[in-house]
Amino acid sequence: MKLSCTQENLRVALSSLERVVGKQSTLPILSNILLETERGQLRLSATNLEIGVITSIGAKIEAEGKITLPAKLLINFIQNLALDQVVSIEQIGTQVVLESGNYTVKINGLDGKDFPIIPERTEGRIFSIEADALRQGLQKTLFCVSLNESRAELTGVLLGFRDGVLILTATDSFRLAEWRMKEKIEGDINSLESSQASVIIPAYTLQEVLRVMSQNAGRVSVALEENQIFFEIGSTRIVSRLINGKFPEYQAIIPKQFSTEIVLQQDEFQRALKIATSFSAYSSGEVVFRLNPEESRLEIQSQSQGIGEQVAKIPYEGELLEPLQIVFNPRYILEGASILTGSQIRIALNSSSTPVRISSDIEQEGYIYIVMPIRK
Repeated sequence: MKLSCTQENLRVALSSLERVVGKQSTLPILSNILLETERGQLRLSATNLEIGVITSIGAKIEAEGKITLPAKLLINFIQNLALDQVVSIEQIGTQVVLESGNYTVKINGLDGKDFPIIPERTEGRIFSIEADALRQGLQKTLFCVSLNESRAELTGVLLGFRDGVLILTATDSFRLAEWRMKEKIEGDINSLESSQASVIIPAYTLQEVLRVMSQNAGRVSVALEENQIFFEIGSTRIVSRLINGKFPEYQAIIPKQFSTEIVLQQDEFQRALKIATSFSAYSSGEVVFRLNPEESRLEIQSQSQGIGEQVAKIPYEGELLEPLQIVFNPRYILEGASILTGSQIRIALNSSSTPVRISSDIEQEGYIYIVMPIRK
């Protein structure tokens, strides 16, 4: 192998791979990145056997070849070069010489033939979606994924189609987010809806999709095959295993209607929540919401033994027949409110022990965020 390419293109390509590189000591080659020439381009691949990423960049190819190099060494060298430099790469046996400007390194590699084969897309059921739309859907659902691996089906996002609409859903059993999109999608959606059951995509796979999308605009092609999903984003392809398991039948827990809805100013509500969380453990603490219909004010109160307590009173619009008190985990409220756009927050509820919906004045139709109160 002998080629040259720009430092900038190589650095961007490696940034798409570095989080996927495997760390299994039993398979040292998974700590490497595969470099190979293909159709006048340099193709780079990494995998941890659960997810694989392949990306290609333009290069001046003088001799074909294929070899793997330790990811940490390669990435560290390329990232520290000047942006406008050209990098020459030459394979000599199992060693690769990289030169750029005043710098030369020689890195021992492993034979590319021993690198695991990353599955290629075959037929599959395919659709495409605008990258901005998919990015929005992932940002509004991924934060609800469970971090507890004892229930694997909750550590991913459910992707499915219903009534011609793409639906992404995530829940950790304490809160739930559902995002819907009908426009900006191309493909035989009716066929996908009738032939493909919903699939659960690992959260870490979708986080990599988000990272790659940050460097690419345009459309994202998605292919569903048995036990696998493929994403094609610009010149980068991501393949991942799907999660086996049954996602909860969540539709039944979403209230069909609410008896009360109040409207608050988004910035004031978030300010009050952030102050409240400083007096309560962010992930495991409690904040108390008290609704006072006589004053039309929401009182947010939190306290911590040894620190102190705080109370914030912010005005709301809406009708409430009697005072109501609800206790929440502050993290669930703040994360849900932070992901919403718009100048107003809407809180819809029925009682102090049933699911509460938080939405904004903009995102009422295509997005649902439900939080379960803490029962006292």
